[in-house]
Amino acid sequence: MYRARVAILYSALLSLILALSAYTSLFLGLDPKTWIPLALTDSINPCEIVTQVTIGVSVAIASTVTTGFVTAIIYAFGVVTSYYLLGLGLSFIAVYIPTWLAGSVAIVYGGYVLLKSLLVEEESCPSCVERGKSKLHYLNLGYIGAYAIGFLIGLTVSPCTIGPYPIFLTLIKELSMMNKLIALLSYNLIFGAPLFLVSFAISVAELSQKTQLAILRNYRKIRIASGILMMGIGIYILYLYHP
Repeated sequence: MYRARVAILYSALLSLILALSAYTSLFLGLDPKTWIPLALTDSINPCEIVTQVTIGVSVAIASTVTTGFVTAIIYAFGVVTSYYLLGLGLSFIAVYIPTWLAGSVAIVYGGYVLLKSLLVEEESCPSCVERGKSKLHYLNLGYIGAYAIGFLIGLTVSPCTIGPYPIFLTLIKELSMMNKLIALLSYNLIFGAPLFLVSFAISVAELSQKTQLAILRNYRKIRIASGILMMGIGIYILYLYHP
């Protein structure tokens, strides 16, 4: 019964992501070759994923399998909610930023990430991980506490993950408020997809720890790929919106 409910939940979540992504691309006029890669680049940032695993494992260890899974999902929605609201607030500033400038920023940001990853032998984001670990003693607060921690983590890790977000916000600046809310929801559900997947496996602490180790081991390669992808997105945006 538990596995069936989990399967239903994830099927519904996947259907929602696919439906909103299709609506955003087909009816809101956003090119899927730009906004979806931006969301994916944002979502795979190792800094945030490691923090999510660190928090999520502690939640699961403190609970039963079922309670741990539910708590982890609630935590995931806390992260996504705060990131959504952050984007909504920044969207009022993005109105004044030319789209071509966002493309230029994407190229510069991607080049910075690429060069830093190539030139620096070892990289990490210890501040994000330490912030996550410093909050572990609050994880006995139940569902409300898990949501509150997720909400707080979504805000405090943004210096590590926010790179692609302002680029996306400039792409949706001309949309009406309702369509902007829908586009932000589509972006943030894709952004949160890895967190939902981690939540699914969070009841198995050993698997989650292996995930964290794999991310840290391949951190440099992931950052190199992210830098190249961001530069490609920036070039494509300039091609579409050059002045």
